[in-house]
Amino acid sequence: MRPLTATECISPAIQRAKDVLVRPFRVGTYLKLSALAFFAELGSGSCNLSAPGKNQGIHGLPPGLVAFFVAFAVLLGFVALVVWLVMLYVTSRLQLVLVEVVATRQSFISPFWRRQGPATWRWLGVKVVFCLAALAVAAVVGGPFIYYAIRHHIFSAAASPPIAWILLLIPTILLLILVLAAAYAVLRGLVVPPMALEGVPASEAIRRARVIVDTEPGQVALFVVLQVLLSVAMGIAAEILIALTLLVSLIPFALAGGAAWLALRHAGALGTATLIGLAVAGGIVFVCWIACVIMGLLGPVYIFGQAYALYFLGGRYPLLGDLLDQTTPLPEFVAPPGFIPRPPIAPPEPGMSL
Repeated sequence: MRPLTATECISPAIQRAKDVLVRPFRVGTYLKLSALAFFAELGSGSCNLSAPGKNQGIHGLPPGLVAFFVAFAVLLGFVALVVWLVMLYVTSRLQLVLVEVVATRQSFISPFWRRQGPATWRWLGVKVVFCLAALAVAAVVGGPFIYYAIRHHIFSAAASPPIAWILLLIPTILLLILVLAAAYAVLRGLVVPPMALEGVPASEAIRRARVIVDTEPGQVALFVVLQVLLSVAMGIAAEILIALTLLVSLIPFALAGGAAWLALRHAGALGTATLIGLAVAGGIVFVCWIACVIMGLLGPVYIFGQAYALYFLGGRYPLLGDLLDQTTPLPEFVAPPGFIPRPPIAPPEPGMSL
């Protein structure tokens, strides 16, 4: 497979997303792969940690109640940390599985899930190091702003933040977010595939990515920009479609609920209990429908993003390029209007001179 430019990868990535999801189209397979891509993408924001809120007024409570609140907060924080670590591991593993699913056009997830156990810890280590580095960079960049704000009491009620400080802070935050997002896009696009397909160590995968970045910095930059822009544009379109779909789907639920209320409103206690049961069942069905709509419409966007990264890397990573070529279906032949196929030429009879 020849190296493709960042713009040339768009068309084959769209076709690959179609091949993975709808060729052939099966509802169960479509929802399964969309859910895989959706939950794998949840691992992209794994560096976000919630800061504790203000505790104004807690000193006026009895000591026993304060101790109870502190113990409950510690327990809740521990449970939240455990859940976050489990989700971080699961989503990291699903990201590796997604690479193999898109690269091989296979719809079976469990074999890839079992195979990606060792590579998950390597990718998880890379993500943890990236998060720590991102926090360090954010501390270095934001340190002067925080020092200035504390020294001049900007956050006090008597003072208002200066306009120059705000005008300098906002672009700095946006630039920091863009730089970190670009670095993470390079990790997801160039580092993860070798770890998923070959199980190479993280250091080797990062070394290969550095070679590509040093050799073609312009193409890598364009790849990152286009991947972000295409993902944002397609994500906005998917979210609009999700909102419209859910609004339209409210109509049959509302009609069914109204009809049930009209039929059972005068049926006494039994009618009230039936209405409550129908409301609970309808709410569960609607929540499941919402989940299917969200995953079914956002999943293709994430699968396209993975396919786009694979096609950009494919020409620069021979193993992946050969895999993409082998699993790409041949284009269907469309006969032009008035086309008449040529009859096959009969083989010459024995003894006949050509």
